[in-house]
Amino acid sequence: MVDLRNPAADLDPERLDWNDALAVAAWFSNLRTAWEDAAMVAADMLKPPRLRNLGPAEHARLHADASASMSQLLAYGERGNAKPL
Repeated sequence: MVDLRNPAADLDPERLDWNDALAVAAWFSNLRTAWEDAAMVAADMLKPPRLRNLGPAEHARLHADASASMSQLLAYGERGNAKPL
């Protein structure tokens, strides 16, 4: 269980504890944020050029950041699902 006074104190930085509802909720929230960031960038890229809010360099940077975040979060969740030997 996560210590609400100091959440980082009880977290294993290497794996998600799927039995800890607060940790799982935080993980899903972070994953959703990364997904929404990538979706926002993609939606902007699909607009006609004159209607875009971002340029190509920002599209590339923001999409790479969101993609890296999702990859890291998924790897973190998968490690938490590993069964001990």
